Amino acid sequence: MSNVVIYSASWCVPCQTAKKWFDDKGIAYVEKQVDSDDPSIIKEFTEAGFQATPTILINDQVIVGHNPKKFAEALAL
Repeated sequence: MSNVVIYSASWCVPCQTAKKWFDDKGIAYVEKQVDSDDPSIIKEFTEAGFQATPTILINDQVIVGHNPKKFAEALAL
């Protein structure tokens, strides 16, 4: 089973599209909203060097943006 984390923002349309892709495939993920009131998420996001949403971590692979082909490759689907 893959470990998937999605850094998203509530206003981000590509974030919604990416989450829908994972939902449609039945793939569990942890969502971390960078525009939430939780400063630890913002700190984690910026300290990792991330700058855009969605940023998706699949195991140790970083994918920026909604990219189903890269998602499938990282998940070996």
